[in-house]
Amino acid sequence: IIGCGILGVGIWLHLAYGGFASLLPSYRALSADSLCIAAGVITFLVGFLGCCGSWFESKCLLITYFVIVVLVFLLEFTAGTLGFAYRKHVGETLQEELKAGIVDKYTKNNHNGLKSIWDDIH
Repeated sequence: IIGCGILGVGIWLHLAYGGFASLLPSYRALSADSLCIAAGVITFLVGFLGCCGSWFESKCLLITYFVIVVLVFLLEFTAGTLGFAYRKHVGETLQEELKAGIVDKYTKNNHNGLKSIWDDIH
């Protein structure tokens, strides 16, 4: 149920604030809506496998559930470790990307929506 909720929040973010992904065009996949949609789908699938595996007492589904849970844990641990180790580099890269977006694409007669997004942020 939580996976469906996270998926719903991700879809709502995409529909309501989909333009914010254009702030960092080279990192569009790391926008909040994309991350929520991916987390919601993964959470739903893992929960579904675990629930069906225990309900039907299927050894194959339970092993699949366990393997996916271990892989997700390892990915989270790796992402957290790398994020901590490269936190300064990530901050500098994001700052440079945002500045380049303002300098290159922020104009008064902008039709791609970037001007309105930056105006909303300000």
